[in-house]
Amino acid sequence: MNCLSPDSSKEQRNSLELPPDSSEEQRNCLELPPDSSEEQGICLELPPDSSEEPDSTEEVRNWLELPPDVMCLIFEKLGAIEILYSAQSVCSTWRKLSKEPQLWRSVDMRKRRDSLFGDEYIMEKMARESVDRSCGQLVEFSVEHFGTDELLQYMADRTT
Repeated sequence: MNCLSPDSSKEQRNSLELPPDSSEEQRNCLELPPDSSEEQGICLELPPDSSEEPDSTEEVRNWLELPPDVMCLIFEKLGAIEILYSAQSVCSTWRKLSKEPQLWRSVDMRKRRDSLFGDEYIMEKMARESVDRSCGQLVEFSVEHFGTDELLQYMADRTT
């Protein structure tokens, strides 16, 4: 499904746009810019307007009410870079949770964000922070394309 007509300019297709709301039957969608392997962008269907009041019989749950062990499992799926780069900045509860030593027993920093590619200084800082957060419980640490002898020594000195 395309949000924009095929004759729309390339400049329009490469920006994030919401389609005009012309009828109630028209679905809301968000045009994503094309990937390097695609000719046209992708259109994601947006959920119905969330400003409506929830049905009184519908139960609404708060993420903050999830038990910490469940949240730790979710954080483990994110990985070290995503926790350090974004998740810990969401709220104070997530920041506190991001410092749990059990999250840092096995650290994999091989898949990094494109914005961090080539920035060894930031990656090494994140690696050191991961080691510190493990509180000596680090068992496994994986990196690619960065790392120094000093970083290895830092890990060895702080791991039991």
